Amino acid sequence: NILILLLVLGVLLPALIVYFGVRRITKPILDVSSAAREIAAGNFSHQIVTKTGDELEEMANQFNSMAHALEESYATLEQKVEDRTKGERRRTEQLRTVNEVGRSISSILQLNELFPYVANSLRETFNYHNVGIIIVDRDSGSLQLEASAGAYKRGPDIGPAAQASKGIVGKVSRDGEPLLINDILNDPVYCCMEGLGDTRSELAVPIKLGERILGVLDIEANQVNAFDELDLFTAQTLADQLAIAIENAHLYQDRRATAIHEERNRLARDLHDAVTQTLFSASLIADVLPRLWQKDAAEGQRRLEELRQLTRGALAEMRMLLLE
Repeated sequence: NILILLLVLGVLLPALIVYFGVRRITKPILDVSSAAREIAAGNFSHQIVTKTGDELEEMANQFNSMAHALEESYATLEQKVEDRTKGERRRTEQLRTVNEVGRSISSILQLNELFPYVANSLRETFNYHNVGIIIVDRDSGSLQLEASAGAYKRGPDIGPAAQASKGIVGKVSRDGEPLLINDILNDPVYCCMEGLGDTRSELAVPIKLGERILGVLDIEANQVNAFDELDLFTAQTLADQLAIAIENAHLYQDRRATAIHEERNRLARDLHDAVTQTLFSASLIADVLPRLWQKDAAEGQRRLEELRQLTRGALAEMRMLLLE
């Protein structure tokens, strides 16, 4: 019996030692295989826990580090995709607005309607802090704030300040180049002006037609780093469309003034050629009518009737000209 027991122990004990030895080796490998399936399924937070104290534990730790790095990379990638999606949506929205505003301003021929419309559209669509449209006066060449929208209590006095050497609007109006400043308080170009409130970033683009500068489109934000290249593109595109609209409005006004002048000249010619000549003839008849009546009453009667016809004709012509 003892011999049999010893034989059994001699067989079982090595088998158990081999089993547990093999399991000690294979379990971490199986854990790694299971973890790989978890990672493939998107569970990057899965971790392998093994305390073998040898190369297998080191491999498990390296695998855990790799899974953690993949988790961080995936999160970063998701954030980048989200940011890019937001950026594309924002770009689409801005392009849509540029298209809508551009189509609208092309049909407005009155400048006192055009400028407020553009300022308010930009302010309401993109929630800018302030939007101002500054135009170069055609007669004096000075800068005039024609429209503003946003946080202004009233339009700031931009005249002297804008033309100073440090004014953002003044610099853009002189150089004809856009200027984007995302921290105006720390920028040497900025010139503080009364009425601007808590402006922190400013974007100013020239309103140009060819090489001729018509004015400046000025956009302000109350945060630092509020503007990017997409805002610059949008502002410059709208400024270019605004320049064409301004020129169309000026041409319309000039053509209207020319038409009024030509119509006045036509009326003056009509007055001279028709009414004046009629009244001159009537005055000649009136001068000779008393003497003619004394010599020949019948002829005087005929001339009197002619005088009535002339004065009635002159009256009708005057009424027509007054109506015109």
